[in-house]
Amino acid sequence: MAIALDASSQGSSNNTSSLTISHTVGSGANRVLYVFVASDDATDDLAGATVTYGGTSLGSPIAVVPIGGSATNWMYLWRMIAPPSGTANIVISAGTNMYLQSINSSWTDVDQTTPNGTVATAATPGASSPSSLSATASAGGVVLDFLHRRQVASSLTPDASQTRVGTEVSAVVGTSGSSYKA
Repeated sequence: MAIALDASSQGSSNNTSSLTISHTVGSGANRVLYVFVASDDATDDLAGATVTYGGTSLGSPIAVVPIGGSATNWMYLWRMIAPPSGTANIVISAGTNMYLQSINSSWTDVDQTTPNGTVATAATPGASSPSSLSATASAGGVVLDFLHRRQVASSLTPDASQTRVGTEVSAVVGTSGSSYKA
């Protein structure tokens, strides 16, 4: 079988220390859940953040990307292997009030031992569009991207060869998006 997008969810909050998003994980085999969180704050207030799905901790983030420039943004990525099927809340808890955006996606038929390869990151403060990053996937794999831009109502259009994950999140100070390519 081939890796497939199971479900996506997204949300944002402003000036709060937590964000709760309902997410439904299907019953397909070999499931994985990815939780992407972006914060527009000069301080890395996500450093001590916790993320749970259905009350179970996702542990430490698998990627942290600081984006410098005139105002610092922080992007974090968490992963849960074999999340339980059903509808539950993803709860992102930070240590202080801040602006948060989150895009989440669950997948089926993902290798449970090595669900992802090396995480590739890039921070391009002030860069104009389009922006790109080279990443490779093993045979039958998928490249999944997350993008955050500190601009409200910014258009984050994936390349024609990519498929958007869920909807774009735009509110208060930033815009986030996600897409994938088999």
